[in-house]
Amino acid sequence: MSLTDKYNRRIDYLRISVTDRCNLRCMYCAPSGFQHFPRFQLLSYNDILLIAQGFVEAGGKKIRITGGEPLVRKDLEYFIQRLSAIHGIEDLSITTNGTLLKERASALKKAGLKRINVSLDTLDSARFKKITRSCVSPETVIAGIREAKIQGFKTIKVNVVVMKDINDGELMDFVKFGTTEDVTVRFIEYMPFDNREQWKRYYVPAGEILTRINNSVRQEPADFPGGHSPARYYPLLSGPGQVGIISPVSHGFCSRCNRLRLNSNGFLQTCLHSDQGMDLRQIIRENFSVQAVKEAFQKAVMLKGIRGNMGGAHKYMYQVGG
Repeated sequence: MSLTDKYNRRIDYLRISVTDRCNLRCMYCAPSGFQHFPRFQLLSYNDILLIAQGFVEAGGKKIRITGGEPLVRKDLEYFIQRLSAIHGIEDLSITTNGTLLKERASALKKAGLKRINVSLDTLDSARFKKITRSCVSPETVIAGIREAKIQGFKTIKVNVVVMKDINDGELMDFVKFGTTEDVTVRFIEYMPFDNREQWKRYYVPAGEILTRINNSVRQEPADFPGGHSPARYYPLLSGPGQVGIISPVSHGFCSRCNRLRLNSNGFLQTCLHSDQGMDLRQIIRENFSVQAVKEAFQKAVMLKGIRGNMGGAHKYMYQVGG
């Protein structure tokens, strides 16, 4: 069985936000005055496991755990252990800010986690505090990345949201960082998610990013891995390795999108830039069964539009997990 939408895209990837809480307050993610979902609205681990089972039985194969910051939720490793035991999940990964990764990498590996993406927007301590509005340092995140490698995670990607006059002067530093640490760095265009004026101020297009690193990478990207990756990957000129550029604004990748997003309050969002979706929390409150969830996924994919409305969703980044 497979989940196929109206535009013949096979949907086999679910991003699950296990919490909208975070220990950082990044400038593009958590606006001033934001409010968390009330705790009574949040899905329990048993809720999420039921939903994951229904997704797999409907044809899903890949799951990524997101937040907020997923590692702030209690007993996450136990949940991942149970999630990884679901037959049919071929890929289980997480996106984290990395601040708690050093202490948790071993337990995450033992629980069955396969891959890790780490959000790290600057290598400069003062700039890190400005971007994240916290007292944490990038060295804490880097220590987490190194520990994850020690624990045997072979695929680690570092995601960098590029912001004009904030961190765009560090592009070559990140290319070198990727080579030194043996991780894949991916530069991401700043998206007009909730504040278009702020977006205009900080947006750096993919073409400009590529121009700034053109002495380090081949100018022609490699093929899209599996046909679904949002990133174009550019091989390094100096040896093995590559740099990714994710360009949702200047290029987009809607035609090959294969994902849905489950918010921590149970709303199944068909696109990062759309409010279309279904309230799975209500569905499982009325009928706590795999069959009900499976049918909900089959209906949800038919709501997925041909493309998102950039900046059109009425949710903040911390609520949908990026």
